[in-house]
Amino acid sequence: MGGGKRKDEQAAPRRRRWEAKKKPTASNRPFFLAIGAAVVVGAVLLLLFGSGKGDDGATGGAPADGTPSLLGSKEPPAAGDGSYVVSVSSLPDWARVSEDAASHERFHRIRHRDGSVELDYEYDGSLRDGILMSCTITRCTSPEEAVAAVASDFAGYRIGFAGSDVVINRDDEAVRGGDGSRYAVLVDGEGPLGHLFACHRGNSAFSFMCSGIIFEDADLAALLEPYLARFHEWAP
Repeated sequence: MGGGKRKDEQAAPRRRRWEAKKKPTASNRPFFLAIGAAVVVGAVLLLLFGSGKGDDGATGGAPADGTPSLLGSKEPPAAGDGSYVVSVSSLPDWARVSEDAASHERFHRIRHRDGSVELDYEYDGSLRDGILMSCTITRCTSPEEAVAAVASDFAGYRIGFAGSDVVINRDDEAVRGGDGSRYAVLVDGEGPLGHLFACHRGNSAFSFMCSGIIFEDADLAALLEPYLARFHEWAP
């Protein structure tokens, strides 16, 4: 078989949900809810497992700099940060990524008040090339917090997809990497829709989500392999 399949190349009676409609954003709403839920659940676990203190040892208060967020501040990525995350530029040619993909990417650091730092990448091409993608590396304050971050990703997606027709088919043995890895294929009434993956190593956690593009398990493992080999080396 080839390296993978786009959603509109599946044997289906109609084009996939990413086709533009009168309300084009309605189709990708479950994914944004799921991503949002994962962030919220992760924030709660950071509060439970983190120290609750910033780098200066103080609790509460506004971030020292950057754009305020729930637990800290957003910052621009540093030089070299992009080499640690899976982005649409990492995808094979058959993915047919939109020519203006760069204008639909979001990439930043989030420095939390407990001392943990996230490197967060998101791409929304749902109305262009049909692809949604996110990749996050979290440098946690302890190995226990890294384990919790992996658990929060999958818990957040379960909450986010609740009430939708998206099912998370988990198969941790199909794609592996790092420590404590979790893998699932997203499926709806028409078949495979996307992928979820998360793992940890030491104080670091890695998570990846894509939809609108389907890989064979072995091909996804090959795509992730170089990133899983060094995500724990990212130093904010």
